Amino acid sequence: MKKIILGTLFLVLMAPSAFASKARLISLGQDKNGSPYLEDTRSVFLNPALLNKQADFADFELGSSTVGTNPNAEGGFFHSMGGYKLGVELGRETDIAALITTANSYMFPAGLPASFTLPHNTVEVQVASGDSYKWGLSLIYGTNEERAENANPAGAAYPNRLAKSYEIHGGLSHDHWDVHAAVDVFGSAETQTADSAYNKFTLNPSFKLGATYELDAEEKVYVESTFMNYVARNNTQPSDRTGSDMGVSLGYVHFLNPEPSTRFFYATALSFDDYKLTGSGNNNDDKVYLFNLPIVIGLENAATDWLKLRASVTQRVLLDQRITTVTNNHNPNSTTVAAGVGLKWKKIDLDGTLAGGGNGLIDGNNLLANASLTYYF
Repeated sequence: MKKIILGTLFLVLMAPSAFASKARLISLGQDKNGSPYLEDTRSVFLNPALLNKQADFADFELGSSTVGTNPNAEGGFFHSMGGYKLGVELGRETDIAALITTANSYMFPAGLPASFTLPHNTVEVQVASGDSYKWGLSLIYGTNEERAENANPAGAAYPNRLAKSYEIHGGLSHDHWDVHAAVDVFGSAETQTADSAYNKFTLNPSFKLGATYELDAEEKVYVESTFMNYVARNNTQPSDRTGSDMGVSLGYVHFLNPEPSTRFFYATALSFDDYKLTGSGNNNDDKVYLFNLPIVIGLENAATDWLKLRASVTQRVLLDQRITTVTNNHNPNSTTVAAGVGLKWKKIDLDGTLAGGGNGLIDGNNLLANASLTYYF
């Protein structure tokens, strides 16, 4: 009886989504905040100009309320107003939060963890409009302050933590191309452990740029680039670490429709990333150089008008070089397979990825992960 019930639930939950949610993108081997070549409601977080192509919708991404976890909870709505599209998203994890997470564990000397907090309760506001040439703009702000209670009226307790982030995203879209840019205007995190002892991470203005061009109905090419610059400081050493990260990817994707209900694609990109961390005081220099050729193969099938199945495999093939200060590795294991399902009922889509263990079995106790619900007005 238990197997029958589980099987029934499985079929009910294995349902289609239109083009919406983290779950769909993760199932198809994409970044959860938008793909340069797959259309999805989350494309608006990569390029706000693409909001012009979306129907009005509200999204609810299930996850933990703890910032830095995966998945993280977020949600919002996007609606037409006159000749404009307006939207607000609450709780989206920013690029700056991811950098602060890295700084916690990597940028400071061993034995001196920074214990940074992350920006909480982020708010993103978007506006988009345009006729032939469509444009979009978004502003993201997040902050958090954690102060220990005073030990007594005359003194302060520690540690005290503070984090802030400001980001601006913008983009343009035309018939066969779109371009987007993201500017991390300012990001910082500070942990004070005594009156004159602190760790501090500061992100200087940093940029992400990208463009996609449609060769025809079945082929696209794209480019993505990143430049970041930041400083990590521990004043008890005293020591600073100045970091920079520059990366570029040149990609191509080809779509196939072997039958009306199936969408198949393969994509590849020549990608490199140059990361440098220069130390002072008791810190050493660190360098990481990545050069690889990632390939994504994805499939999405509409089994019925309410059921969609999707899956992908990704791997960095043949060309995968990772050079660090102390290592020179070629072709480490990178094969990843993901699968997902969704449920469509009237104007509501419910998506999820299939949870599985290392043995490849579907986890019946936790059937769906990264669950997302989208409502179309």
